Amino acid sequence: MIQGPKLDSLLPPLSPEDVAGMDDELTRLRRLMERGESAGLAGGPILLWWGGVLGVGHLCLSLAYAGLLPALPYGLIYFMAGLIGTVVIALRVRKHSLLSNWRTEAVSAAWLFAAAGIFVYSVGNVVAGTYNPVSNMAFLAIVFALISAVTGATCRRDWMLIPSTGWLLMAALSFMFGDNSALRTLVFALASVLLMGVPGWALTDQARQARQVKQALGLRLTGS
Repeated sequence: MIQGPKLDSLLPPLSPEDVAGMDDELTRLRRLMERGESAGLAGGPILLWWGGVLGVGHLCLSLAYAGLLPALPYGLIYFMAGLIGTVVIALRVRKHSLLSNWRTEAVSAAWLFAAAGIFVYSVGNVVAGTYNPVSNMAFLAIVFALISAVTGATCRRDWMLIPSTGWLLMAALSFMFGDNSALRTLVFALASVLLMGVPGWALTDQARQARQVKQALGLRLTGS
């Protein structure tokens, strides 16, 4: 197999203009890969985590309403789990200096403050004695519609408008189940998996593909 130095001796030398052009192209490709990877890291794991947390949490609520599980503060449990998971994911991304940028910071901050805001709103309603599970669920869905749209815009993924629209539909559906709380929370659990977990997996997978392309590009450049 012909090695790099032997091959270089057989080829005409590169002009300074050629070298500059190659450097510019390689820089552009590297930045594209890093942008794709950071975009996925910003939105993917957080969406995936919240999709799982909300799905499991509302499934437990549905089973509790149906009398199949004991009545526990499942809402408090899954929101605390969601907040802790978001903080852990944000800290892990920030450790990667090449991947931590304004996109990752914006998505992490948006999720943290959205979750904290929902928690304060819900606890305030409970303390004031004005808590209504129907309007509270609709409020959750509207917030998730907004945060999904922000995540999509920050990561430059136009298809994230689909789950955002889905959350708005879920907000409307929240008022159409009457007193059937078990069915309402079950539908919300399914919506969490489809509208949050699936997009989160897709963004995470795109980040993985970006890393693979970047690694393959690096191997070709080094001749490995």
